[in-house]
Amino acid sequence: MDVPVASGECVGDGIIVYPETVSGNPLGARRVVRWLLNRPGFFGVDARIGADDEIFFYQETFAQGIEGISPSRLLQVRWLRDDIYRDLGRERSGSCRMIRKGTATAAQIPTPDDAIPLDGKSHAEIAEIFNTTEVFYCHDLYTMYAYYAVLCGCIPVVVPQPGLSSEDWHAGFELKNGVAYGEEEMDWARSTRKQLIADMRQAKERELENVMHFLAILKERFG
Repeated sequence: MDVPVASGECVGDGIIVYPETVSGNPLGARRVVRWLLNRPGFFGVDARIGADDEIFFYQETFAQGIEGISPSRLLQVRWLRDDIYRDLGRERSGSCRMIRKGTATAAQIPTPDDAIPLDGKSHAEIAEIFNTTEVFYCHDLYTMYAYYAVLCGCIPVVVPQPGLSSEDWHAGFELKNGVAYGEEEMDWARSTRKQLIADMRQAKERELENVMHFLAILKERFG
């Protein structure tokens, strides 16, 4: 995307939104929002969230352990690539695999591994592979690619992380249908695929409400 870069004047007068991967307030902004797109510290960065920061989260599980955050601070904005990710009705065989942020379970990859690697490929390439494979092994615990696989008719199987139960994982995933946590849930993922697609449509409709609620909070706080 062609994203414009804010001028120094805009930064000085604006409300700055930092993800959890930015430590402290490097721009020296007077008005700061922290948008948790993953668990603070997950990528090895100490976010150093300020006491006066307004905090929002993309998934409720990302704010777990942080005191005083209301469940109403959900802020989700998705760019759902349904222009590329769709089921083309092709014959399927085999599997594919993605690591991304799931390096903690990379040691579980079998040797040899016949799954087609997806890391580093374009959206168009991944959509093509999702349409010709049966199973998508996903090492990243929370990613849109699991949903994209469902749109293409491929079964996403999140590789379980040691110490994280199925119940706890599902609790952190907002859209809970259609995605298996471990191979034991594959039949359930198949049977709930259509429900997930319906849930995704409804979630898209709620995004505008999320954004308007976000803006209302900032207007009340910062004027």
